[in-house]
Amino acid sequence: MLQRSRDTLSYLSFQRRPTLFAVAFVVTFFTLVAVILGPLLFKERSENAIWYLLHIIGGTVVLFLGPFQFIGALRNRYLRYHRAAGYVYAVASVAAIAGYVGLPKNELFFTSQLVALSLWIACVAFAIRAIRSGNVLSHQHNMARSFVFASYFLTARLVDRYGMGLFIPLADDESIRLAHSDWVAWLIPLIIVEAYFAYKWQAVSRSKKRVDSAA
Repeated sequence: MLQRSRDTLSYLSFQRRPTLFAVAFVVTFFTLVAVILGPLLFKERSENAIWYLLHIIGGTVVLFLGPFQFIGALRNRYLRYHRAAGYVYAVASVAAIAGYVGLPKNELFFTSQLVALSLWIACVAFAIRAIRSGNVLSHQHNMARSFVFASYFLTARLVDRYGMGLFIPLADDESIRLAHSDWVAWLIPLIIVEAYFAYKWQAVSRSKKRVDSAA
């Protein structure tokens, strides 16, 4: 009984450390960027500067950490780093979304952005729940989904700059084309992620069936 209590305390302590590290990292990064970009933002966008900082810093951290979280060799060899980076990713996601909430909204993109942001935070929550339950593939699937939504703000700008010609057959009005492009910026990458993980889930299912047949 005593050993079990010690194990429980050790587990809780392990969970607390990366969480505190994640919060400390994001706060430190936020402070540094605020010192560098703060004067410029407060000068040009004084009413919303804090929200811009939250959104930009949180999004930057997520976009920087995200790709490394999907590298299998790095993830498997440096498991403690992967866990700590995952907590940083989660905290930064909350910061980026909180920053967006305080920013002025464009009605043209509001619905698409609201759906993407809601799914982003939901996928992060599902990913954390999955890994704590030992469901690694579900964790990976939801993290990949969350990164699609996190990358959407960057993808949308790339589509607006280089891909708007593709939407000319859909509408004559430029504002309608922009609205379409905003949905496509995250829907197409999400479909690709879903197709990839559908294959992985099928592979796992086939593997389980073989094991059950052998037993």
